[in-house]
Amino acid sequence: MKQPKILLYGDQNRIYEFLKLAITRDYNLEVSFEKLNETMQKKIKEANLFCNNFNYTDNLNYEEIDLLVYLPKFELNEKESISDVVKQIVTMLPDFRGFLNKSISDGFNGKIFIDSQYDAIIAYFAARFSGFDSKKIVGIGSQIQNEILVNFFANQFNIDRKLVNITTLGYINDYIISWSRSYIGSMPILSYLNDKNNSYTVDILNNAQTMIYSLSKNNEIIHNKVMVDVIFNLFSDKSKLSFVTTLDKTNDKVQLNFNPVFINKSGYNFSLELQVSDEEKKELDKVINDSEIIIKNVIENRESVNG
Repeated sequence: MKQPKILLYGDQNRIYEFLKLAITRDYNLEVSFEKLNETMQKKIKEANLFCNNFNYTDNLNYEEIDLLVYLPKFELNEKESISDVVKQIVTMLPDFRGFLNKSISDGFNGKIFIDSQYDAIIAYFAARFSGFDSKKIVGIGSQIQNEILVNFFANQFNIDRKLVNITTLGYINDYIISWSRSYIGSMPILSYLNDKNNSYTVDILNNAQTMIYSLSKNNEIIHNKVMVDVIFNLFSDKSKLSFVTTLDKTNDKVQLNFNPVFINKSGYNFSLELQVSDEEKKELDKVINDSEIIIKNVIENRESVNG
């Protein structure tokens, strides 16, 4: 795999935390960034001298950039209303659109990765603003929740994490856990927990959900680790099953896709259509419907402002 060239844009504290992780682990990345203050930028340049693989460059050539990573300020609010989400996104979009348009006019034609609590909605508008192939635009989705759950159950049951398969659907701000499609080895987790011979109870599911919100909201280290994994998956020859947000385009209409997908260096290339329980389907339909309402309201708000 060639060294990926990525451009970071967004909140300077999030960019700085990502760069600290990348430099500490000496990831094989060539990184450019914007919106860092002089002190932060100086520290990154100095630390870069100690890396063998990681490389920072301020000599931007947009035609050579493989991936644009958008990292806006991240703050989860547990009881955020649809109108609150619309207001936040309407505030964010002008800056993001301006940067995206500038990047494209300067020659950028790579993939776009969005790590935001509203990644699904912003991904939709990234496709709308750029006109790019929808399969080249990916959001963080519910990948963080998925990774947290996999490790939680691996630790609870004292087993290899490879034996744990959890299905999460949606995006950070609005997602469901499909327990009916989650397994320990070949056994559904629900069947295992309902077996009288085991020492666990269904209370463990509530504990898992409580932990998810706490870690996904407050732990930047976990968040950045998952983000790096997704980035490298977007440059891999091999496809990896992921729970990211993707987009489908049918008859010139862009639609959100919350199904698990396989991603590789081409972006998103295959979607799994899962049969979930009736109750889970209702929950997922609500996530989809709320997302569509948010998008519709954002469009109407922008059109009313712009005349």
